[in-house]
Amino acid sequence: MTTIESYHTGSVPICPPPPLQSTAMPASVFPVVTAVILIAMGVIFSAEVTFGVEPWTGAFEPSVTTLMAFGGLQYPLVADQGQWYRLLSAPLLHLDISHVLINGIVLWFSGRAVERMIGRSWFAAVFIIGAIAGGLMSLVVNAHNVVSVGASGAIMALLAARYVLAFHYEPGSQRQAMQSNALRLLIPSLIPLGAGHASGAVDYGAHFGGAIAGVIMAAILLACWRRRDTTPSRGRVAGAIVALGLFAASYSAAANAHEYRIYNLQRQLIPASDIPRDFAAIVARAPELFKQYPRDPRARFYQAVALVQAKDLAAAETQMRIGLAEQDILRVLLVPTAKGHLQAYLSLILTDEGRMNEAREFAKAGCLDSSESLQPALLEAGLCDAKVSSAR
Repeated sequence: MTTIESYHTGSVPICPPPPLQSTAMPASVFPVVTAVILIAMGVIFSAEVTFGVEPWTGAFEPSVTTLMAFGGLQYPLVADQGQWYRLLSAPLLHLDISHVLINGIVLWFSGRAVERMIGRSWFAAVFIIGAIAGGLMSLVVNAHNVVSVGASGAIMALLAARYVLAFHYEPGSQRQAMQSNALRLLIPSLIPLGAGHASGAVDYGAHFGGAIAGVIMAAILLACWRRRDTTPSRGRVAGAIVALGLFAASYSAAANAHEYRIYNLQRQLIPASDIPRDFAAIVARAPELFKQYPRDPRARFYQAVALVQAKDLAAAETQMRIGLAEQDILRVLLVPTAKGHLQAYLSLILTDEGRMNEAREFAKAGCLDSSESLQPALLEAGLCDAKVSSAR
């Protein structure tokens, strides 16, 4: 719809028609928002290094578990467990010292230019939308076991927006310089060029998602940017986006603090090298492991096995119930089948105690999982539904 047609129909155009006059870059101001984001990135990376839930995997390189504990992005956590707030935390996390330094340098040079161009509110809005879009695209294109972190999606949004927004200015060396500077960083970030790019460690999904969001937002701003204005109008819209983003980020910080406490329990789990390899080792080492790692549901399971051998079924049942009560550890830190295995063993204990109805309730997961090692014992004890067992 053209502006003239809008006047004929009596409707109000979304953006007022620009007067025919030249534009100029706004006066240079200190990039406050860019600086705040950089400080946040530095502080959070320092926290990753200092308070990681596992030792570094390299020089100033937090482990994958630490990144997940701090809010790294992974498909099962977002899609299956509803932890959408990781879309707000992952952009401020970084893989290692080189990752945060490179992103910080690019953000400083691109961010201060875009912040000067469109103002602090719209700059923050583009950064937030670009970060979220980059995260969403990362979830779509990456394998489900990939953990994604970094501000590159938001940075790509700023670079793409800078290229598009340069069309607001008159053709000439100024526009050309802005667009060339943007493309100089944008193109290599979207296309793997040369062997020097570790494509396995670069989240091109986040890069493309952020760049697409940057183009769309810049096109909207460009349509509404009156030539007589130094920065785009509709500042209240930008303010609303930023306010919602800050609210979501605050919620994300609180939710990730809870997740961090769960992941930090990793320290209280039995190391893989100490896991008993056979039944005899379980019985022999159960008291020692139970004493050293009382929060580990597996230690409770080993203790229950030893107690069953000692004919103390009541104490064994108590240990299994305490182990199953560690819901957060079972959900996050152990393999998905751990809970079902513990429930299956508890059902066998309850069977030996003559409590068949309770036993069948706990046996359900094991009866449905053909990979469950205790399923033959469940079938033999008559704890599995006849239709389920015959179907297998």
